[in-house]
Amino acid sequence: MTVVMVPFGVLLLWSIVSLGRDGRALPVHGLLTALCIGVGARGPVALAAIPVALFLALAAWFGLNRFAPQERMWRPAVMPAIVALVLVMGVIAATRLSGGPVLSIGVVLTGLVGVATSRTPLSQFVGLMMALDGVMVLAALHGTWPEWGAAVLLWMALATVGLLVLPRLAWLRADA
Repeated sequence: MTVVMVPFGVLLLWSIVSLGRDGRALPVHGLLTALCIGVGARGPVALAAIPVALFLALAAWFGLNRFAPQERMWRPAVMPAIVALVLVMGVIAATRLSGGPVLSIGVVLTGLVGVATSRTPLSQFVGLMMALDGVMVLAALHGTWPEWGAAVLLWMALATVGLLVLPRLAWLRADA
C-alpha cells in the first residue's frame, strides 16, 4: 500500500514545486498523472485514461510553449506553496478517504492555489491545467466512464478557451 502512494505524493510535490511556472512543467505533470492512474485505477477507464493523460499533457506543453518567455528564470513561489500545503493538510485532517483520492484532491487544490496566486495569465492557465489533471486522476480512480469523460471534456474545453484567449493576452506576460 505504501509503494502505491508514492506516485500520488510525487505528483502532489511536483504540483507544489510548479506553482507560478509556465507550461514547461506540464510534460512531467502529465507523466505523473498517467503513472498515478496506472497505479491506482483499474479496468477499462484506466486503460483509456493513461494514453489520454499523456497525450493531453504533451499537447498542452506544445501549445503553451510559444507563449512562455524563453529567458525567464524560475523563482520558487514560497507563499503559494505554504497555502497549498495548509489546504492539503486541512483536507487530510478533515476527511477519512484513503491516500490516493486525498492526494489527488490536494493536486486539484494546489492547481487552484496556482490560479489564485499567479501574476501572469499563462501561469494561471497552467494552474488550471494541473488542477484538471487532478480531476482526471480522481475520475479514473472512481472508475466510471461519465465522470472520466466529463473530466476530459472539461480539460479540452479549457484548452480550447486557452487557444482562443492566450494569444490575445500574450502581451501581458511579465518577466517576473
